[in-house]
Order: sequence, then C-alpha cells, then structure tokens
Amino acid sequence: MSKNKKKKPEGDKSIEPSLSLVPQVKPEETQREPEPTPLYEGKGILIVALGAPEYGRMAANLASSIRYIDQGMKIHMVWSGQSISHLSEEHKALFTSMAECPPEYYTKHGKTVYIKAKTCIYELSPFEETIFLDADMIWFSGPNRKNASSLFEELKDVELTFQHRGYFDLSRDDINERYSNWCNIAEVKEKYFDGSISQEAKEAGFGRYYHLHSEFIFFKRSESNKAFFDLCREIFDNPKVKPALFDGDIPDELAFDIAVAVTGKNPHKDSFLPIHWYAIEGRANLNQIQDKFYGISMGGNNLPPSVMDKYKMLAKFYARALKLPHSFSITPKKRWSPNRKAA
Repeated sequence: MSKNKKKKPEGDKSIEPSLSLVPQVKPEETQREPEPTPLYEGKGILIVALGAPEYGRMAANLASSIRYIDQGMKIHMVWSGQSISHLSEEHKALFTSMAECPPEYYTKHGKTVYIKAKTCIYELSPFEETIFLDADMIWFSGPNRKNASSLFEELKDVELTFQHRGYFDLSRDDINERYSNWCNIAEVKEKYFDGSISQEAKEAGFGRYYHLHSEFIFFKRSESNKAFFDLCREIFDNPKVKPALFDGDIPDELAFDIAVAVTGKNPHKDSFLPIHWYAIEGRANLNQIQDKFYGISMGGNNLPPSVMDKYKMLAKFYARALKLPHSFSITPKKRWSPNRKAA
C-alpha cells in the first residue's frame, strides 16, 4: 500500500453512514472458518477469484462492501492458487462459504485459462438464484442503501440476465462488422446462422448480438440455463469465429454474446446497467455515481488515479466499519498480470 497518507475527504456524507448502523462483528465470529453452504440453497452472491493474490484481495474488499449494507446476504467465494494467500481469518469470515475451483473449470486444451471459469459459474454456484460479480468492483453504501436483497427482488421474475448496453440485430443486411471488440459479428451470422436469420426467428428473439458485460450476471437454476452455460463453455473452448485476444486467451464475453444470440435467451430489458464503469459511463463524483448504480467496476488494464482513489476510500471505510484488520489497496492489472502487461 502507498506510504503517502491522504487527508480524509470532508463533507461526503454518502460514504460515512452512522456507525450505529454498522453490523458489529464479534471477535469470536471473525475467527471461525466459513461453513460450507448446502448445494442449491436460496439466494446468494458468487465471486470467483483465481490465480493471483490481487483477485483474492479485491474479492475481500467487495465482500466487505456487500456485508456492510446487507449482513444477511450469502456470499460464496471460489478460489485457486495463491488467490487467498493474503487473506486473514477475519477477511475469510466475510464469506458464507469458500471452495477451491476444480482445475477442469479453468483448463482449456491442457492450458491454464482462468477466465474460462466465468463460463462455468452455473456449476460453481451453490445457490438456486445467483448474482455473479467480478471481484474487481466494490458495492456502494449509498444514500438510498441499495443492497443485493433489493436487486434480487427486482429480478424475481427473471431467469437469466446480464449487464449490457443494447444489441445489434444480426438479421440486418448492413452488418456493422466493428460493433464488437471481440470479433467480426458478420462471422457470427455466417458461422452460427448459416448467413441468414428468418423473420420468424427474428421475431422469436434470435440473432440479437448483445453488448454484454460479464461483470454482472444473474441466473436461476434450471435445465434451460444449464444448457445455456454448457453452450457458453463449448463456444469458449471451440469458437467458430476468429476471436480477439484477451487475458491470454479469448474473451469470456464473446462466448456469452454468441450463446445469447443463438439461443434467444436475451437479457430481461434493453440496457441494464447496475454497475458503473468509468471507461464507458465516464468519470463523475461519488455522489452522482451512487445515486444511479449499485457499485463501481475497476475493470480494464489501466485505472485513472481518481477512480482508484474512490475505490480505496470506500474499501478503507468498510474495513474500519466492520473492524477488519485492514482493507486492500488496488493497482492497475497491467502492473501485475502477465496477460495484461502487453495489452
């Protein structure tokens, strides 16, 4: 962590809720090992942190932010390698349960590809209803105290959805080949739809290539969703299109994008953005962001100092409020991830 101490911002009441509202963590509770959660029980949040210790640290910060405003929410962490090597017992106790990720979920043709595990979250979740969150984000306390419980309530009639920013209709003749960063979407139409999508298929919802963001995924346990995630994994392992290079392999979002287009399992509404990402939403002050979003993402290879400062300020507050030994700082992935350094 940086040795340069910064003055605590004054006047930002949105991140300084009354400490009387903070769930008090008893010392004996922080020493217990997280208990296994029975398979397919209730609702909960899934966080996957594989490989590098930095992911485990960010997962702990995220869990503390959720636990502060929604102390009853179940949080399951999936880990591997050194990802939890720096977590104290108090940090581990933030999670309702923890499990080591089976290697087959991050192995592709004999190669370790951690990002593949996101296509396996159906198998990795112990819940009937799951909100999957990328580890590199943090939840807001917010003036309205938005929490995961209210988001589950909002999605109670939904079977599967993603954060996304609309879609391109592949039935059109004038395909925008640059719509996606992950592939030429004209190839998706050619390879997965034989170059043509009927009017009937279009009206049934097939052929929509969504601008999905896999940092937030909600799903319920069902045979239909199991088949969907099986297809995602097959596309990830054996894509029929020429994919972009991402994180040492291919983007997990490409597999989700294609699977949604092929199955017609479209997001529940046009434009669904629970999480703020500076690279698209732009930079804004914390109050403005908290009014509109549930959390803020640290996705990407680089991070502006102003964005990192918001994250660190929130992480420190939650750690102090929950009486954790400390919070974890954050640095751009380009500095510590071998797969991101060349990006």
